[in-house]
Amino acid sequence: MDNDGDDAMHQDMHEANDYRRIEVITGHRKRRSWTAKEKTEIVAATVAGAALIERLSSAVENSGGRISSSRLDVEGQRWGPGFLSAEASLDIEEADLQKLLYDIEAGLPFLYVSELAIQSGTVASDSAGGRLKVGFTVYGRWQGAP
Repeated sequence: MDNDGDDAMHQDMHEANDYRRIEVITGHRKRRSWTAKEKTEIVAATVAGAALIERLSSAVENSGGRISSSRLDVEGQRWGPGFLSAEASLDIEEADLQKLLYDIEAGLPFLYVSELAIQSGTVASDSAGGRLKVGFTVYGRWQGAP
């Protein structure tokens, strides 16, 4: 068996621009069969999740904060059916934190802050200066919920 010839042929195949996708499905049917109602609920939950992240991002920006990461949970396992939640990590000035929390909880749609963690005492060389590192979860019920 000529390994050099096989390697050259393999390399030639990778240099070609003709890639084709092949999907192999074995066993019983693996794809889900969604009803029209289920599809509608999935799309509605996705749109509601995007709106929650947008609402959270807007509130942080309006309060002078900067989000470093966020994560959406559309499953709602923790808060119950029909609830969405988002976790966020951000930095913000101490004086602006109260404004942010008020904006989230007093604004519309009704949102609730949970699991608030605040870290202070950033090092002097930190470009954020005396900003606080804040992490919290925001959750709320979406209108498409049963």
